[in-house]
Amino acid sequence: MIGEGVRMSVSSKGLRKEPVREIDNIYFRCPSSSKLHKGLPDLVNDAPGPFYGVPEAERERRCVLHSDFCIIDDAQYYIRCVLEIPIQGEAHDRLGWGIWCQVDARDFEAYGETFAQDRQSHLGPFYGVLANTLTGYPETMGLPCRIILKDGGLRPLIELEPGNHPLIAHQRQGITLKQAISFASRVMVADDPLGYAH
Repeated sequence: MIGEGVRMSVSSKGLRKEPVREIDNIYFRCPSSSKLHKGLPDLVNDAPGPFYGVPEAERERRCVLHSDFCIIDDAQYYIRCVLEIPIQGEAHDRLGWGIWCQVDARDFEAYGETFAQDRQSHLGPFYGVLANTLTGYPETMGLPCRIILKDGGLRPLIELEPGNHPLIAHQRQGITLKQAISFASRVMVADDPLGYAH
């Protein structure tokens, strides 16, 4: 009999007991595909916050919105990035927030020109500000950040600049799994909550 909290794994060296991590028992249903996934979801913002400030009847004329780019009034430039918050005690796990950042026109153009290329890391870092309000935090829009471009078609990573804000502290120090579940549960659609496997 295997003790609770332990699972058996097979390797070239035979059977091995491994502790079951609490994060391995978490699952969520993807709102877009309806597939069941294990672990924490990435939390997504479909557009930068200022996009929603443009009246809906004017958006087609004033805005260009793509899955990774947004331009408002030919004067405000945004790129979609990922902000990762480490989970304390879980070496490789993190809570990912899909967040938009406002950047200057020159960086936006450089990013757009190389978007389809495999290598972009040599371009950065860019500097910008967060362009979304994150549920569960005091106002996050406008927090300054460095944007680290990645190779291989991955979205850029956000490194928040030093300051006195809970999100900055969380990115540097991590959060507990319980806190991560709480954040994710607030953002997930009410009828598709996070759950635990039984």
